[in-house]
Amino acid sequence: MTVEADYASLLQELRNRASLGKGPLSLVSFTIAGVQTFLDSARTTRDVWNGSYLMSYLMWKATEKALNEVLSRSGVSHPCSDTQRYVLIPAIEKQPFWQHWVYGTATNLDVAHFPNTVLLLVPGDAKAARGMAGQMELAVESAWNEICAACREPLRSLLGAGVAGELWKYQLEWRRGPDGAAWQQIFETYTSVCQVPADASALNQLTERLGLDPERNPAGRLFQLSMRLLAARKALRDFEQVAHKGHRCSLCGSRSALANYPRRSDSKRSEVPLHFSAEALREF
Repeated sequence: MTVEADYASLLQELRNRASLGKGPLSLVSFTIAGVQTFLDSARTTRDVWNGSYLMSYLMWKATEKALNEVLSRSGVSHPCSDTQRYVLIPAIEKQPFWQHWVYGTATNLDVAHFPNTVLLLVPGDAKAARGMAGQMELAVESAWNEICAACREPLRSLLGAGVAGELWKYQLEWRRGPDGAAWQQIFETYTSVCQVPADASALNQLTERLGLDPERNPAGRLFQLSMRLLAARKALRDFEQVAHKGHRCSLCGSRSALANYPRRSDSKRSEVPLHFSAEALREF
């Protein structure tokens, strides 16, 4: 079989998988990076378990958002088993989160199964796919905010007075500019989008331009293309200049420890600075 015929067969297979007779298809890669750094703060087995489960859950919420977007575009308003066709990685039908979403029940929901990278096949061009990738990032932020709100509720009286609540809020919020772009993320989320080449000639051009392995079959080259774009995006790390006030956490050393630091009464500045003291830290 020639490369042209092989790719035409693959393209038709992808169209059948996505239930798309004609029109463009796109590949969307999404990942939450820095998992090891996040888990470095763990000091007990329970911390490691909770951190792993949290990352797994957030990745599922991003995937769930993408699947809901695909369903809404096709006029379906409820979860269904057909959504497995849009997920190339992982084997979504084996995932307890997906099973619970579709069927309302699943076993092993208390285990962190979901990987920190997904590869989706979605109908539409690259522009539409980029919009979906943005919605996946917002889904991670929204799920994180819900978790933080639930954790803060039993500590409401402790965090309601003084500056400890301000420190909590400052360190746990995403920050976005007027255009909606995040300039401070709690987790490093990275996405890459590529429109599936329309024919074998376009695939060969990408192979030559990006240095893909010409010995791979078309499916292998598409996978390599998507993963290489994601790796290139991760290489462009977003270094955020965010100041942390007060004493650092004794466990991770990277975030501020919560404390109700007093305000300096002798300050002539319009914004009264805090008086950082070990006494206030111990008292809290």
